[in-house]
Amino acid sequence: MDELALAHERVGDDRAVEVDHLLGDRAAQLGEGGSAAPGATCNAHADCAADGGDPVCIADFVHGWPDGYCSEFCGTGVCPGGSHCVDLSLYETPVCLDDCDTAADCRAGYGCLDLGGGTKVCIHL
Repeated sequence: MDELALAHERVGDDRAVEVDHLLGDRAAQLGEGGSAAPGATCNAHADCAADGGDPVCIADFVHGWPDGYCSEFCGTGVCPGGSHCVDLSLYETPVCLDDCDTAADCRAGYGCLDLGGGTKVCIHL
């Protein structure tokens, strides 16, 4: 199921127009990133920074991640310093997640998940 269909399913038909407005044309948003680093709050893809011109907001209203979670697609496995590429199966391409040592390094509503090999990332649990 694509992102827009998932959002419609989550919010119901009465809020579908609002969802369409917030998501907008994803293709137009890509490359128009803002300045927020991986793990920061967001409402739209355009809020998030992206080295590769491919910002993504893992949105609260779509995926249930509190206050949204800035990221970027990392199909090549490369992420900005302080983050790691993780396949969450939310999108067709893995995304960058903010690094952490303990849950205290993550925002409220998120925990520090140990992926093994010394890699830990902040993720909605």
